Amino acid sequence: MASRFEDREIVNNNLDIYKNKFDERGVRAIQHYRTGHLSYPSPDDMTEIKTLTHTWKRGDHYYKLANKYYGDPAYWWVIAQYNNKPTEDKLSFGSTVLIPLPLESILAFYGG
Repeated sequence: MASRFEDREIVNNNLDIYKNKFDERGVRAIQHYRTGHLSYPSPDDMTEIKTLTHTWKRGDHYYKLANKYYGDPAYWWVIAQYNNKPTEDKLSFGSTVLIPLPLESILAFYGG
């Protein structure tokens, strides 16, 4: 499985705005992955992508949809990114969620 963290730079964060958190944790800095950039497929690129429509309902989660349609819950972020809804709280019951297929094609756009 391709990781969205693959080839992502790890940085030390010691910004003063987090000083209280660092003090609480007894550290001087934290390490994290640099924020990645994911592009959205262009209209021409979209001709290679098919979508299934899912109506968001109680109990739905991105990871469950990824497991159902891709066989792997780790690809939840593909659905979130494709729908421009980075977190599930951006959806309400009855919202339409597009599931891009095939997975390999959409991953190619995201560098996976």
